[in-house]
Amino acid sequence: MDYFSRIKPILNKLTDYNIIDNLFVIRQYLLALEKGIGYYRLPHIENSNNVILMPNICDFLIANSLKYCTFNKGKYYLGNFKDRLRIVVELTKLEEKINKDAIDTDIWTWLHSFCFNQTKLQNSTNIVYETYRYYWIFKDEKLREVIENKINMKYKDFVICAFWLYSKFTQQFAFSLNHLISFPKNYQGTPFNAENIQKTISIFCKTLSEHKDMAKLSTKYTDEELF
Repeated sequence: MDYFSRIKPILNKLTDYNIIDNLFVIRQYLLALEKGIGYYRLPHIENSNNVILMPNICDFLIANSLKYCTFNKGKYYLGNFKDRLRIVVELTKLEEKINKDAIDTDIWTWLHSFCFNQTKLQNSTNIVYETYRYYWIFKDEKLREVIENKINMKYKDFVICAFWLYSKFTQQFAFSLNHLISFPKNYQGTPFNAENIQKTISIFCKTLSEHKDMAKLSTKYTDEELF
């Protein structure tokens, strides 16, 4: 079933929120889940342990914030309790409606969605473990050669730079490019040089307009894929 007509009022509300503010608030909830620190007193989020942005809601809000939120100062702020409530309550009601419809008509569609959403809650695996695991999988000589030809840098250097960038952005929401590529001279000859960092950033990063285009292509308002 296509729920676009049901979701349209929520999407209209998102036009009164600022895109960067939304992503900032969503990021804090996802980091709190990943680190297992709970949602109490998240910075710049009022009553952060109430009306929590769970992973399935975060997925919806990331894509649709990119599509519908304003670049101007928002009328509402997702970090304010009442402003978060006006979005999350409506989404929760719709999710309950979708679950009921799916259970009544197609139990396997509901089970499919339920399992994926539960997996999001459980998959707060330690990033060090995940990085180590994939590093060893792809450091196989033939795989590594393909990767290095593709990215034009050493695979080990790429993993080190990627992990360093991740650690930086868990500390702070945004950095200037100049800050990220400025290393003292004694770092020359190490993986941490401006060229490697810029290559790694170019692999991971897209412009906001590119993200908006991706969101437009990927979002679907069906019972299987809405959340």
